[in-house]
Amino acid sequence: MDDILDEKIEQKELFQAIPLVIYLFMTAVFIHLLGNLFIIQSWPHGRSIRTVGTLAIVVTGLLSLHVFKEKKDRLLNFYCFVFLFGGIVKLTGGFIAYDHPLRFVLNLGERFFFIGVLFTLTRYFTLRKKGKTSLKIILYPLFVVVPMWIIGVVFKMQSWPYASEILTISVPVFLLGTIIMSMIELRKEALVLRLITAWLVLMVNLLIIGCLFKIQAWPYASELINGSFLGGTLGFVFKLIQEQKILKQQAEEIRNND
Repeated sequence: MDDILDEKIEQKELFQAIPLVIYLFMTAVFIHLLGNLFIIQSWPHGRSIRTVGTLAIVVTGLLSLHVFKEKKDRLLNFYCFVFLFGGIVKLTGGFIAYDHPLRFVLNLGERFFFIGVLFTLTRYFTLRKKGKTSLKIILYPLFVVVPMWIIGVVFKMQSWPYASEILTISVPVFLLGTIIMSMIELRKEALVLRLITAWLVLMVNLLIIGCLFKIQAWPYASELINGSFLGGTLGFVFKLIQEQKILKQQAEEIRNND
């Protein structure tokens, strides 16, 4: 009897709508990404957009804490602490001169900000729908390459040798990891979601390749970044719509069976 009740509780949680504050949190992340895109492309108002996005992430992140706490997951709480700490450090860094002795420490703290944001969202949706295919495909390769990115960026900032080599090697490692995970995980999804997930994974890889091209001053970096950003945004919205349709259909089937 307890098993049946637990199963019904899990189904109820699965079919519940995503809280509005989480949508606001994801919108803030999108604004921050948009600001970074403007900065990379040397478009006007890029830093202002990114600052607004950072502030919005911190505010919506604080508002989302009660949603995250409901999951009662220590790892999720740790990721929340990382991105909130990084966000506060990032906002504080805007008021400190570039030649200040604490600037290096602040720059290092800022690197954990967006990593914490991504891991927080990834962990939340993983807990919300355990075994989510698209998250698994990207998450495990990220655990491998994120340390390489942090080391490569720090080496690049300090003008130490082998920075370019570390960043360059991390890209094919991530690509290979997502290909292997896609071959393992994509067969579990419906055909439409399988195609959308493959598209999103491709856009993530193109974005990372574009960022590498930009850092190395190679040609076609802007085209890769702009195309992957637009394609990834459209793919994410389309997948979200498709998943909500499938969840509604599954909920109706369960109600009919009951």
